[in-house]
Amino acid sequence: MNNTGQEPDKNAIVTASFHRKVPFKATGFILIVVIIIAGAGVIWWRHSHKKSVAVNTAKCSSTILKQAAANFDPSKFEALQKIATQIRAIPGYQQDANCMYVAVISDINITDSRSAHTDLAQLQKVYSTKTGYSKSLGLTKNMTTLQGDIVFMEKGIKQEQSQVQLLGNPK
Repeated sequence: MNNTGQEPDKNAIVTASFHRKVPFKATGFILIVVIIIAGAGVIWWRHSHKKSVAVNTAKCSSTILKQAAANFDPSKFEALQKIATQIRAIPGYQQDANCMYVAVISDINITDSRSAHTDLAQLQKVYSTKTGYSKSLGLTKNMTTLQGDIVFMEKGIKQEQSQVQLLGNPK
């Protein structure tokens, strides 16, 4: 009996206890779903991180990079071109930003516009701001400066061609 003098309704007691258990079951289910999603996120992050590390594997040794850096001056283009030729013979060199940097500088120094554009595009694909370049390269140029160097080189080539045409065709 309750305070009112009436018998308690058995259906009301069952319903009340059922509603108390449902939130606990729902909370447990939500907790399991959150754990599964978090676990999947951690697995995805680790998998994607491993791929980026594999892409940035070094192909050029610090020795060859130091040799190249010593010849970045445009007046030493022949020595740098020999080193760039050695680098291009390394399997997978196009996946190493350091190798590609040397190739781009060599292309600019020998005024090879087509190769400079191609190599710069590849460098932009493999370069990672997280890892940067090897310290063996010394001071390096950023992508914008390299692009500017290529444009400047192309303007110089066009100007030289127009001067040759003027000399060859006097009025």
